Amino acid sequence: MILHNYIRNTFHSCLLIYVFIFTTMKVLGQKINLYNMPTPEMLKDIGDDNNLNLDNKVFLSKREFIYSYKFINSNKNKICVVFLDQKCIDENRKDCINWSLHNSIKGIPDWQYPIKNIRLYVFSKKSNTSLSNSQTLIKYEYYNEIGQVFFGERTGVVEDSTRVFLHQPRQYVFAITELNPFPEIRFPLTIGKEWKSITTIPPLMLETIKYDALNKTDFISRNLTYKVVDKTKIKSKLGKITCFKIEANAEGTLKKTSMIAYFNDKFGFVKIIFNNLDGSVIILNLDSVKNTI
Repeated sequence: MILHNYIRNTFHSCLLIYVFIFTTMKVLGQKINLYNMPTPEMLKDIGDDNNLNLDNKVFLSKREFIYSYKFINSNKNKICVVFLDQKCIDENRKDCINWSLHNSIKGIPDWQYPIKNIRLYVFSKKSNTSLSNSQTLIKYEYYNEIGQVFFGERTGVVEDSTRVFLHQPRQYVFAITELNPFPEIRFPLTIGKEWKSITTIPPLMLETIKYDALNKTDFISRNLTYKVVDKTKIKSKLGKITCFKIEANAEGTLKKTSMIAYFNDKFGFVKIIFNNLDGSVIILNLDSVKNTI
């Protein structure tokens, strides 16, 4: 719960900074361009070295992973387009960054920002947050051909001798995956291995999920089950990669959701499939990995 609160507060703080910039530019009559904006301090890789990174095999300091995505609903591919909600800004409300789904980017005005790729960057530093005492810090940034869309989100990954546990991207259309099992593997990986866990999701992590039937005022508990079902080669932009296939389910008072993850000991989660509460499917495909040290 502490982690959830931290993530959400970080998001709100960054949002307020940019809403202020946006409003100021509007008042001054300046051109508004929300691509490649300056990175706020809380999203910078600064501070003391994070010693938790030293024995990581996948999430190495300053390593970056580029994912493409597919959002599928009713057998149709959709593109997530992000924009600033002017009515929200005029009313001085929080979370004025909004998003919608489109069949294509054709005809989208220049004040809207389609997402094509997601960049996962591994922090080398502690970034002046207590979260770094228990996890390797990472951030997600959202891109298209023009540049970065607004700002990213900072979260964490656990990698040690017993497991790898990744917080997936959860802004915009990806927020609904909060209700799915998170990508996780437990060592040693063998076909048939199973494990269970429980997660409790606070209301503040439900705020940006667009699903009318969801009660966003109560804590939600989910019972998670994981199973390693196969070891197989999958095609990717990195070539054919041997992966363990993990299937997971989340159950509770809400409908069942699920996740399928393909994990490689060098590249991490090469493919992740989220079968969501609203019937949609989100697929993340790893396209490239770069060591920036």
